[in-house]
Amino acid sequence: MNYNNNIEDLELMTLTSENSDLVKGFVTAHYIVDTPLFQMCSMTKEELCNTYLTRIDGMLACNLSFGFREKSTGKLIAMCANTLSPNKAHLVPNVGDSIMYRYINTIGDYGQEIGAKTYMTFGSACVSPKYAGLGLATKLLNQSVAKGVEIGCEAIGMYSTNSFMHRIADKMGFRILKRSRFEDFVDYDGTKPFHGKNVGPHVDLVVYYKWLKPTKDTMSV
Repeated sequence: MNYNNNIEDLELMTLTSENSDLVKGFVTAHYIVDTPLFQMCSMTKEELCNTYLTRIDGMLACNLSFGFREKSTGKLIAMCANTLSPNKAHLVPNVGDSIMYRYINTIGDYGQEIGAKTYMTFGSACVSPKYAGLGLATKLLNQSVAKGVEIGCEAIGMYSTNSFMHRIADKMGFRILKRSRFEDFVDYDGTKPFHGKNVGPHVDLVVYYKWLKPTKDTMSV
């Protein structure tokens, strides 16, 4: 891979409703099911894509999501889909009886837990394998932080099981709010559907946050 040529052919873009088809094509092509959470949920590629595609139009309507595309082809090769709280309830339509969202709903709202009134959530970050190693995920998170500051958010957070994103979050000054162990999840019927499943070394989901405005918490550090 030629590092310089790849970088020079890329441009950062804000993803909006006008880019809906472009984003949905990227999701269908590049979102994979071999991450710990998706493996725990035993999701198929079709189920995973349908879950994201159901939400994506509402997320793009916020104009807070970003991507990289090739200048020469216009092809989207990396993206993140962000949401704004407390005004994000309408962005998550009913996605059916999805065990993934039943699990996520038990984790809670990081913004409420840290006491932020307005906050952004960085999510659904994905980079085409062809462009791995160029720091695009870091650039997407940096752009999201800058956008959060621009619109007056008090904090930004993210939920991740990805060890690579853990390193990025730590490097950028994010704090760990809590860890949610997959095997401790209790479903609505009292069962533990993830208990005993082995999906490799990542056995928990980590919730990160970063203050974007001075608080007593940040001023005391």
